Amino acid sequence: SNSRTSMLSLVTVFPPSPCFCLLVRMARWPLILLGHLFSYTTSWDSTIGSLLKAVGLSRDMAASLLGISRDSINNWCSGRTSISPRNLGRLAQILRESGTPRDILHNLLTTHLMDWGITADIMDMLGDYNFKWTEPGPIIVLGSQFYSGSHQLMLSGIHDAMCVAGIEEVVYLDTCGSMQVLDYYTAVALRSSLKGAVFIGFDSSERQVYEMLTELVSHSIPCVFLGSGPAVPPVGTAVVQLDGYRAAAFATETLWAKGHRDITALAVDRKVPQIRKVQGYSDTIERLGGRNRVVWTLLPDAGSQPAAADRPDLHEAAEMIVSDLDASAVLALSSHAAKSAMSALRKIDRGPTTPRVSLMALGCWDWMHHVSFPPITHVVLPFYEAGQRATAMLLALRADDFEPHQREVTVPLPDYALHESTDGTLFDINTVRVDA
Repeated sequence: SNSRTSMLSLVTVFPPSPCFCLLVRMARWPLILLGHLFSYTTSWDSTIGSLLKAVGLSRDMAASLLGISRDSINNWCSGRTSISPRNLGRLAQILRESGTPRDILHNLLTTHLMDWGITADIMDMLGDYNFKWTEPGPIIVLGSQFYSGSHQLMLSGIHDAMCVAGIEEVVYLDTCGSMQVLDYYTAVALRSSLKGAVFIGFDSSERQVYEMLTELVSHSIPCVFLGSGPAVPPVGTAVVQLDGYRAAAFATETLWAKGHRDITALAVDRKVPQIRKVQGYSDTIERLGGRNRVVWTLLPDAGSQPAAADRPDLHEAAEMIVSDLDASAVLALSSHAAKSAMSALRKIDRGPTTPRVSLMALGCWDWMHHVSFPPITHVVLPFYEAGQRATAMLLALRADDFEPHQREVTVPLPDYALHESTDGTLFDINTVRVDA
């Protein structure tokens, strides 16, 4: 679905259900809704071009004040492109200072932020663009696609740990993959006196994410990256990772122990967690004497990056692997890869005399065992435990309660990490160990 229109509602208490809803519970700090800040008139047109004309601002002058080109202003006025959330906030400030009534500004903000999936409820919760919390603000949890299995389990872990710690002021914000929305939320965070921030699944090697982290740290806002983070966490930050290397190594050993000698790994996007999993597979298959074969691909919404993948289309990559008559097993290194591999296995006819391909996956066991048919044998990753650990790390950062070398932790696999598809048996990770 379109990430700019499918954004989930903001929540402040995370319910342990597959769907999100709007739950507002801010017990010990003031909640001022945008609607309370505006007087109401109806005589103004709230389009960008009309508002600039009404306050006597030329498009050239507005472009100069915003530090952008006149062409950008023209495109916003014509509807050719959408104004970014951060530029929209800056424009609203200029219009306010030029005398635009506040209810008209509210209409302007509501109309254009909806283009980015930021609903009126979220606007009300975050407050007016220039408003600052008069007391320390909440802890925010930022991520993308909160409804996905792994992120939902991480959020459950965060929520439960926050409840145990007696912390109620938590706001969960879903960017749905939009860096523009992340940029807007960062701007909000920098003026809100946050108690801390947890970032789920962001790649800190991306320039915009790194710049955001630098800004937050410069304002003494403690930050925890969950899933991946900077190679050397700056002061005031911490990184919580899952042991993807060991998970992939364990899965490879298990397939080898079952007699598979041609195991192909299907990896999605060249980001740190996937790279660690690929390394675990590669080191293990080479140690065992097998053929090291990794097929890199991209998620459907990753854009056109053919240089970054062996087969840019995920479904084509899965079908290519399954069509290889020598392949006996596929190791799917993410839930996306597992879904595409299952689809390819149903679609490709390998013939009656060719052995069937086995599939093993790393990821969220809930859908892999209880939803998928047939169930997928997979290695259970400790997503829930990682969420709890991220909360503990954030509280420790706020209390300045540990040494710098303790700011990067890896959450180990659970003792019973292998979930078999046939009868649901969980196998002890320590019982599978094979050598070449």
